[in-house]
Amino acid sequence: MMTANLQTTLELRIRELEDEVQKLRIAAERDGLTGCLRREAFKDVIEERRRFGWLPSQASLVVVDIDHFKKINDTFG
Repeated sequence: MMTANLQTTLELRIRELEDEVQKLRIAAERDGLTGCLRREAFKDVIEERRRFGWLPSQASLVVVDIDHFKKINDTFG
């Protein structure tokens, strides 16, 4: 039988690990600078919505690629 102290310690550690997993999941899914979904995470969201019929029959996606973005970001933050 597990002592109450050990059980409490394990429960706390499990919560800490769950929090860390959540942080890592967010870091993997979102761009650190903009907070926008990364491509794979975005595709997963679209696929889920398509699967459940949550997308309109017609939809558009606009993707913008800014040339020399690093220079713009370094200058203006």
